[in-house]
Amino acid sequence: MFDWILDVLSKASTWKGIVGLATAGGIVISPELATQVIAAGMAIVGAINLIREEKKK
Repeated sequence: MFDWILDVLSKASTWKGIVGLATAGGIVISPELATQVIAAGMAIVGAINLIREEKKK
């Protein structure tokens, strides 16, 4: 089970999904800051794309 969790957390798509959900949650919590929340979420996804590589199959 622990190996599966580590495998899932090693994938960039997992982190992009987490950031997407957190961004959506931030917009619901603070609608007046929606533009800033979206910009921050997009910046984090961009950083993930730069840092992480998907494993080749």
